[in-house]
Amino acid sequence: MSTNETMISTEQSTETSLPFKAVGSSVTQHLLMLTAPVLVEQLLVFLVEFFDTYLSGRFGVEATSAIGAAAYITWLACLMFCMVSVGSVALVARNWGAGKFEEANRIAGQSVLLGAVLGSLFACFAFFMAPYLCGFLQMEGKRFEIGSRYLQLDSISYPFLCLSLVGAGVIRGTGAMRITMLILGSVSIMNVIFSLTFVYGIGSWSGMGIDGIVTGTILSRFLGCMGMIGVMFSGWGTLKLNRSHLEPDLTQIRRIMNIGLPAAFEGILTWGGQFIFLRIINTISDAAFAAHVVGVQMEGISTLFAISIGQTTATMVGQSLGANRRDLAIKYCQQACKITILIAFCFNVFYFLAAEQICRVMHDSPAVQQIGTPAIKLLGFFQIPFCLLIVMMFTLRGVGATRLTLIISIIGLYLFRIPFAYFFGVYMEMGLVGAWIGMGMDVVIRCLWVSIVMIKGRWLETRI
Repeated sequence: MSTNETMISTEQSTETSLPFKAVGSSVTQHLLMLTAPVLVEQLLVFLVEFFDTYLSGRFGVEATSAIGAAAYITWLACLMFCMVSVGSVALVARNWGAGKFEEANRIAGQSVLLGAVLGSLFACFAFFMAPYLCGFLQMEGKRFEIGSRYLQLDSISYPFLCLSLVGAGVIRGTGAMRITMLILGSVSIMNVIFSLTFVYGIGSWSGMGIDGIVTGTILSRFLGCMGMIGVMFSGWGTLKLNRSHLEPDLTQIRRIMNIGLPAAFEGILTWGGQFIFLRIINTISDAAFAAHVVGVQMEGISTLFAISIGQTTATMVGQSLGANRRDLAIKYCQQACKITILIAFCFNVFYFLAAEQICRVMHDSPAVQQIGTPAIKLLGFFQIPFCLLIVMMFTLRGVGATRLTLIISIIGLYLFRIPFAYFFGVYMEMGLVGAWIGMGMDVVIRCLWVSIVMIKGRWLETRI
């Protein structure tokens, strides 16, 4: 976009920058229209996680447990990258809604710069700390060997992962959900193909075994990163970056970090709490740990629906507030919650009825199947508050209320989830089901808390 075009666009009514005005659709229709490509993207991402778990299950309980633990480190990386992506999404969405497109480009450029630095630093940290982290999880023998090597190899891809997540965030902030779907969806498909090829080989090459799973991940993330950067600099239907946008701008960096730092602290402390939660489960048995990994992967199906709705809602609420339309922000949030409740109820029924079949398909071990079946049935009872919590927390972060989400997450995790999980799972000797009861109690309490916050409406006054 040229300078003159930018000036003209900024002088237009801010309402015209809201996409649904252009297509003439209702709030519900527009929300569903934007959620659809995000959902496709999330489904393909889930396919990769599901497929990796499936492949590891062919190598035994030790491989599933080790790779599941390594996945928690990758999750920490993604939470750390929120330091940049959360602030970027909130600021880009506000400015895009207000018609300040050049400002959005500057914020996107600084986000890319920060993402490159943060991704590289965390890659170094994960590579050197991998053995210590696996040791903290009380991994021994083959599990320790597989987990450490997998994590060190996976850390090579963290700079590419960070730039992809940051790029996807700023592009979503403009409402261009289909572009991120095309890029990240392609990455997921390539990941499956690459991993399968590297694991089992092709032709006379016998493959790399379990190391092939992570090798496919590294290659696909690299290609996805290149695609995301290419789109942002080409201006294909969204942002248009140039070299000047990458020159350090302390004002914009401070704005991004002001929102992103609380989100990063929330991520780190949440991950730490989840790491403790994971260690509680690990003390029960190897089979319980493997069943937990399978259960988490299956719950990822409902999670991806909630994340898709949450990401879309965060963008549209941010754009609505940027256009000074609080009424629209409220409508987007209300409709998102209604859609979420309906979808979560369907998963409630699915997890309860199909638990045994899920465990049989996902793992060959009879012990894992026996432990996992009642635990997955339990998941069904918590799906509505669980999915609602995800959507509402995404919305709060999307408007920049990251300090509030930090407080809510830490209190819920450390005062409810961990103590209750230990009490029911270990002290009461209820195993994995008991630990997940503690997890469910935390979800219900936090969902009620956030619902009250949303109803009161003060979050709409968040300034960024």
